[in-house]
Amino acid sequence: MIKSFLAGTITGAVVMALYGRQIAKYLEDRTFTLRMKAADGLDAVAHGVDSVRGTVEAVKGRVEDGFTAS
Repeated sequence: MIKSFLAGTITGAVVMALYGRQIAKYLEDRTFTLRMKAADGLDAVAHGVDSVRGTVEAVKGRVEDGFTAS
């Protein structure tokens, strides 16, 4: 069992030493679109939050004006 573990560890280290950069570039290329979609989604959420904040501030202002007018 220990021999299998050591053989796997050594094999993994050799593969990473030989092909690590190629594997990293492949994964980067494959996930680029996904990361861009996620960034676009987060940007849309940020715009939505800004819109809600503006609405809340407007309502808050009207409520405060109503209390001071009384």
